[in-house]
Amino acid sequence: MKIVVVGGGVSGLTCAVALLEASGGGAEVAVLTAGAPAGTVSAVAGAMVGPVFGSGDERSLAWERHSDAVFRQLAGDPATGVRLVRGRLLAAPELGPGLPPWVAGVPGYRAPLTGEQLPPGFVSGFAAELPFADMPAYLGWLAGRVQALGGSIEQRVVTSLGEIDADVVVNCSGLGSRQLAGDDAMQPVWGQHVLVDASFVDEFVFEGGASADAISVVPHRRGVLLGGVRRPGRNVLMPDQQIAAETIARAAVAIPELAAAPVLGIEVGLRPGRPQVRLEAQQAGGLTVIHDYGHDGSGVFWSWGCAADVVALCGWPAS
Repeated sequence: MKIVVVGGGVSGLTCAVALLEASGGGAEVAVLTAGAPAGTVSAVAGAMVGPVFGSGDERSLAWERHSDAVFRQLAGDPATGVRLVRGRLLAAPELGPGLPPWVAGVPGYRAPLTGEQLPPGFVSGFAAELPFADMPAYLGWLAGRVQALGGSIEQRVVTSLGEIDADVVVNCSGLGSRQLAGDDAMQPVWGQHVLVDASFVDEFVFEGGASADAISVVPHRRGVLLGGVRRPGRNVLMPDQQIAAETIARAAVAIPELAAAPVLGIEVGLRPGRPQVRLEAQQAGGLTVIHDYGHDGSGVFWSWGCAADVVALCGWPAS
């Protein structure tokens, strides 16, 4: 069986790895990407693999559970760029006091936050140990894994899924699916991280359930990423200095020393927004197209779970 994966971000590369592993050498898998994986929006993701405040449907919860298990295994190998980090998950003040009952079942859950663990204005949250991926390193590892398993990665601009010579096409083109799949539900969701030099930060802090911009502090090897910004519909790839200043001020509520941390850079990306993830098989003539796109800001978080569903749609048991 010849399988072509369109898209070299985290979803496409993860699907390629999962398909190669599941087929046991019985499939020829090629990844077509318009640019190098390091140039995709995945490369600037904060890449926390953990829960958010709010209930998901059973399908997305299954993706979360599967992905969490895989990432915890990958954290045992430094070459992957994945590691376990302890930190604080804050409930947005608008959610009110108390924690939902499901938090105690979260993988890596440690204890409710109390006293000085809660920043000013926050009334609830919990401590956890969660997987995080340093995305440039992790994407490089995924690309190497594809090649080690016998797959290939080719830089090529795809203008139509029908032009591809394959038995199965896996469409992981993200925002490109607006054109390739004719999907008008796709829209860019603008996000921005401020990268600061703050080696004193050894924990993550994430605010869940906020209706507006939120606190997000993620320590990585290249610096500490401050984020929590999303602007649906905005497609300008230029940094916004005012939003950057607001991001730093918001992070300093949780860790005051961040207010004076030197800024190393600002990273901007466009997430592939869609009301719901599209993950399904479609027949187009004699070609089977499996769509896997529209993950918004959860592409890393759901990647292995979605890849397992793609494998199942190809007729193999997921590992």
